[in-house]
Amino acid sequence: MKFRMVLGGLLCILFIFGCNQSPPQKPKPPEGKVGVIFTLIEEDIAKIMEKTMEEEAKKENVALASVEMAPTEEDLRKKVDEMLKEDIDAAIIQFGPGKGNSEVATKIMEEGVKLISIGVMPEQVPLDGHIAPDFVRIGQIQGSFIGKKLEGTPGEIVIYTFETNATAFAEMVKEVVDELEKAKMQYAIRNLPADDIEGAADFIARDLSQNQNIIGSIFPSSLLALKGVEALDTVGRDPQVITVGLGATKEATEAIKQGFHDGEVDYMPQMIARNALKAAAQLIKDDQWDSEKTLKNGNFDVPGKIVPVRLITQENTYLLDERFKLLGNQKSSGSSSKNQGNSPSSGNSPMTLMIETKEGNVKVEIPKPIKNLEIAPKEENKPTPLMLTIETVEGQTIEMEIPGEIVTLQLQQAEKE
Repeated sequence: MKFRMVLGGLLCILFIFGCNQSPPQKPKPPEGKVGVIFTLIEEDIAKIMEKTMEEEAKKENVALASVEMAPTEEDLRKKVDEMLKEDIDAAIIQFGPGKGNSEVATKIMEEGVKLISIGVMPEQVPLDGHIAPDFVRIGQIQGSFIGKKLEGTPGEIVIYTFETNATAFAEMVKEVVDELEKAKMQYAIRNLPADDIEGAADFIARDLSQNQNIIGSIFPSSLLALKGVEALDTVGRDPQVITVGLGATKEATEAIKQGFHDGEVDYMPQMIARNALKAAAQLIKDDQWDSEKTLKNGNFDVPGKIVPVRLITQENTYLLDERFKLLGNQKSSGSSSKNQGNSPSSGNSPMTLMIETKEGNVKVEIPKPIKNLEIAPKEENKPTPLMLTIETVEGQTIEMEIPGEIVTLQLQQAEKE
């Protein structure tokens, strides 16, 4: 009898506790959808920003509807049209220096989508928010770094920038110029096509290959900085030109570590990504976000946040080690290096130099590894013809006259027979 009472009591307890247990809760559905488009940005930085946004989206309980790359203005328009079909609640757009930004931004907002711009701010648009690196500080850092490195050195420093009315690029150039003038350095500003990165890279390669007076170069991106380093490599400059870029990509950082490139300004992409996603989520939920300052944009005031930047040199590349772990074992898209007495192309294999001129193409077979390569006008005060002089590691000298203006130079391993 006692046994039956104990058993009955246990069954009652189990029944009560079992009935009081709540069913497992289903995860809450996302509170909104966010679309993201990157324009003027290197692929590995875009990947880092995407992964950072994915982590933040989980915390904020919003969904990333799409993350796209749009390297040209035409691509941006197409991607925006596709993104708006996703029925998104907010958009994060990294606008480039193109002239059609305002039109694209207005189109997004007219659809009732909250818009956060990162990087360049579309002009005369009442944006919901703008998050960007400190462009003024970027210019100060680049100008100060190269001015101190080269102070008192005769020659010209070239500031490469995009041909655009965007305030961000104007601010950077102004600050660079102020720093160079403080150091009493001679400088020149070169405008690059805003919607043609390949064309910009070709222009830089040609400019650095032909202008023997350049002692320093400032670039608006890591990609273009590496193109400049490659061009300097090809002509075997001595003394070395000091180079500083913007972006601190994995490849550019590796070039700094190896001593082939001098510096990069890191604009803290993870911080920008995290703040942008958080702002978009807050706008979806509360119709406002925790901005830090008010930014003037023509007739409009825009809630904003400015992210700090920092200079990366050979002494502190370790600061980026954790960031690049997000890329896994992703390999760089190419290799770049800066001439240090021996060209990095001077391995053990014969080389082929492909020269594209306005008059046609020239192919030069170089049987031995290259020690040095120079291109200079054959006669003073005459831009053409040019004289190509190649010195091999075994002391052989090869000279060749190039009749026309050089468009591009490409040094590659000779094809095996």
